[in-house]
Amino acid sequence: MTTNYTGTVTVADDLTDPDDVLDALAGYSPVWASLPPRRATVTLSVDAASLSAACTRLLALVEVATQSDAVRVDVTTSEEFDRENGVEPDPA
Repeated sequence: MTTNYTGTVTVADDLTDPDDVLDALAGYSPVWASLPPRRATVTLSVDAASLSAACTRLLALVEVATQSDAVRVDVTTSEEFDRENGVEPDPA
């Protein structure tokens, strides 16, 4: 069984063209944000069997797409991410 996870990965360099990153990660609902100094975050969602598997997959996807090293990662279930950000759950 897999769970949907949402993670935000901060990378050490914001020189990569955000449009290139968003295009490369289009299947993962990516969001790009630039942060000073010379940092960027990419938030995206993946399906994974566990939190550790989600972390590994998110890191790999973002590091390849940005060609930059990650300096921080924050991952939670997408349900928890939505709750923390005030999004109402879909009625079942």
